[in-house]
Amino acid sequence: MRDALSGVGGVARVAHNATSGSLLVEYAPERTDADVILGVLAEIGVRLEARPPRPDATRALVGAARGLNAQVGDVTRGAADLHGVVSFALGIGAVTSLVLGRQPMWPRWDNLLYWSYTFFRDVHVRDLERSGFGDGADQRRRPPR
Repeated sequence: MRDALSGVGGVARVAHNATSGSLLVEYAPERTDADVILGVLAEIGVRLEARPPRPDATRALVGAARGLNAQVGDVTRGAADLHGVVSFALGIGAVTSLVLGRQPMWPRWDNLLYWSYTFFRDVHVRDLERSGFGDGADQRRRPPR
């Protein structure tokens, strides 16, 4: 495989790991592409197994959060969403941490209060600007979305 691929213009390095059964081909995409490399491998008789694509963890996590958000909306009959619940829970955690004092299992109360505020603000920044509560200072510090 190394010999066959070393003749392809743009291929910089070929590394095979017999233990994992992997083949790493480093190439310059402006000089060749993956289809050329796969074609050369097919010509020398390398059989590649098609694997189903792995699920995208980010999409799965966002989907789960949206589902949970919908459930919160259903339970509260539209009075709350997940963003508000998380902000509220962090605020309650801040008060609990302040009351309990320095417990090793709790983050500091001021950290929790800051997270509660910034999470709420970041989620609702557009609503605050539309309602006239924003003074424009946050808008100057934040990059446009």
